[in-house]
Amino acid sequence: MILTTVVNSVLIMGFLIAVGFFLSKKGIVTHEVERAFTYMLMNIAIPALVVKAFNIEYSPEKMELGIKVILVGFFYILAVLIINTLLLKRVGNEDKKKILKYTGVLTNAGFMGFPVVYQIYGNEGTFFASMYYIAVMIFMWTYGMSIFYDKIGKEEMRQMLFNPNMVSVYIGIFIFVFSVDIPDLGERMIDSVGAITTPLAMFIIGARIGRVSISTLLKDNLVYAGTFLRLIFYPAIMVAVLYFLELDPVIEGVCLVYSALPPPAITVVIASRFDGEVDFASKIVVVSHIGSLATIPLMFAFCELMGVF
Repeated sequence: MILTTVVNSVLIMGFLIAVGFFLSKKGIVTHEVERAFTYMLMNIAIPALVVKAFNIEYSPEKMELGIKVILVGFFYILAVLIINTLLLKRVGNEDKKKILKYTGVLTNAGFMGFPVVYQIYGNEGTFFASMYYIAVMIFMWTYGMSIFYDKIGKEEMRQMLFNPNMVSVYIGIFIFVFSVDIPDLGERMIDSVGAITTPLAMFIIGARIGRVSISTLLKDNLVYAGTFLRLIFYPAIMVAVLYFLELDPVIEGVCLVYSALPPPAITVVIASRFDGEVDFASKIVVVSHIGSLATIPLMFAFCELMGVF
């Protein structure tokens, strides 16, 4: 049953990506329009979706489950970090190795994670996704930045603690723990804004793919290797972890989705800022985003085959 839901959700998202791709090719969604969409997504739509997910009746059991999700996410990412570091020792190109270190461990948790989870699991899934997101942010702004920075300063700590998505998690936890009563009109406003998250995110991904020459993506074996690790090998480790843990099915699904996401789109920006392999970063981000439409359902099918769900 859940596999059917996942496949249907991915087909919908694939259609929305195709629309974004078409609009980009037609010159309707320009780079400036995409930047505006991205700002709306990261600063308005996703925060609204997160706050909406926490607008539920408080229970200690729910909070305990949320903490379990943070711990599962933290130790899973730590394990992937160690394995990824060992596997990349033989990569000779140091600039490409930095990109592979970043894309192997970190995922597009906010930009794509929340929309995908909401599409499959709704508000309940988004609640647990917000908890997993905390673990992702810890590694993104510590380990992730250490790959490119000599040291992590106040600005990086501020970005980790006070980016719009994390602020919305803080607000959501406050609403949840203290059972804050949001007026009906306020709920409807938040719901309306949060509802645009998935289509907006997929349009942006499609538009970005539309500006890349597909033929150039297929000429670097390291792109395939990095994509395989991010979309298949490391999610398979999560499947093994979930096999031995007895967790709520929604939590299992959220953890699986977050392990199977493509790398962050910001990888390209970081590579550009540090005069790194921008072309390589662009290729691995685009190929991974396209490939994830097939591999996310594949991982759910693998889970069903293993008897996890």
